[in-house]
Amino acid sequence: MDLQPDASSTDLPRWREELKTYWKDDGPRFLHIAKVAIAMTMAMGICMRLELRTPGTAMVSCVIVMMHQQSGMVIARGFYRGLGMVCGSFAGLLLIAFFPQQPLLFLTVLAAWIGVCVFGASYYRNFQSYGFVLTGYGTAITAVPAWSNPYGVFDNVVFTVSEVVIGVACASVISAVVFPRSVVPELYASSRRNFTDLLSAMHTLLDRASTAAGFDKFLALIRERAGVESLRSGAVFEDPSVRLHNHIYLDLDRSFLDTVAWIHALHQLRVRVVAEADPRALAAVEELIGGLLAIVPNEAQPELITLEQVETLLGRLDAFEQALPACLGRLLQSLVDLSPHQRQFVATTGSALFFSIDDLRVMCRSYVDVRRVGPLPWSQSVIQAIGRIGRTRATANRTAAMIAGARAAVAVLVVGAAWIASGWVGGATAIVAVAITSALFALAPNPTVASWQIFAVAWAAGLPASRSTSLCCRGSIPSRCWPRRCRLS
Repeated sequence: MDLQPDASSTDLPRWREELKTYWKDDGPRFLHIAKVAIAMTMAMGICMRLELRTPGTAMVSCVIVMMHQQSGMVIARGFYRGLGMVCGSFAGLLLIAFFPQQPLLFLTVLAAWIGVCVFGASYYRNFQSYGFVLTGYGTAITAVPAWSNPYGVFDNVVFTVSEVVIGVACASVISAVVFPRSVVPELYASSRRNFTDLLSAMHTLLDRASTAAGFDKFLALIRERAGVESLRSGAVFEDPSVRLHNHIYLDLDRSFLDTVAWIHALHQLRVRVVAEADPRALAAVEELIGGLLAIVPNEAQPELITLEQVETLLGRLDAFEQALPACLGRLLQSLVDLSPHQRQFVATTGSALFFSIDDLRVMCRSYVDVRRVGPLPWSQSVIQAIGRIGRTRATANRTAAMIAGARAAVAVLVVGAAWIASGWVGGATAIVAVAITSALFALAPNPTVASWQIFAVAWAAGLPASRSTSLCCRGSIPSRCWPRRCRLS
């Protein structure tokens, strides 16, 4: 009698478990794909019902806006996309209205405007930067092609803005209504994980003298924080409490980066002390740094740091800061027989600890505030929100942004001058390409390399098309393939 289990009966439960695991991992993606299809269909139907010119523009806007799955991220991206296109189209309309037959003034003002937009795209971060990008090349798309026909620019603005706004609105509504996925829980979880990694990195980096490993760790922490900041910029559009206390999140971001910088400074200082300091000076530096590490939690296990641990760390930091001057004075007094250079190692470590403690305390206080603060009365919330408008923008380096803006303005002026001087038929297309390239690649870490790469790709892709056009116009290819270009030739 065969007592072996049936293979089909054992394979079926395993197949079901694998299917459940697959659906748990990839089910949200399929659901998001369905939501994108619904939003695109709705946008297309509305545009066709209103008899707009190109419903495809609204459909493309849906796809671009819904690149993220969280509702807050979709709304944030859609808001700045719509705002950027509206501002850019309105600016293009004003350019055509003021300079319809003045090429020099038109191109000069256009170059200055695109330079300002590229400056904003480089200076601001996250979706605010994306809004400036859309404003810059939206102006070029609206104004430059319609410059030869000023009477058609208004229709172009109306159609373009209407299609983009319809696409953005459909994407935002579907994302927020149909099986919405909130970004706030992910923001809190990512922030908590990032905070835990920072405290763990303090122990990892200040307990060893490997500069290479430390630099990689700092880069990983900064990349994590950039992801948290991106989630915060989307949660602002989803949760009123996050929007009201956005300034606290920005303080948390700044203090996090400052703390990372001071940890890096302490790490480099310790590497130098290990290599050059006297053993007694090295022991004094180790005592100072060890005092800080003794009060910082080290959550190496999978559990993340809790809010109670952060509040406890706040009190310990205050006590450590009060005791640090006496400890530093005692250590320097014990090293009075060493050279001033050796004692300087200890004094520099103490100074770095003072600054790092201050930034770490601000970070801990902001971390606690964003989780402990309760809802405020409506009137007080509105007053606070208005008073903190200027403090709710995340910015980058101002000088680098000014350089990027000036570079974009010069590029537009150079291409515009070549267009006017040579009577180039494709000059309008070149101006639009320069505006788009300058705006988009202002966000790249290395704009020069990115621009050359896209130039090489565009040049390689344009060769077959230009050869086909020339053959068409010489009669090697039937003229019906390129009727407009042949007639122009």
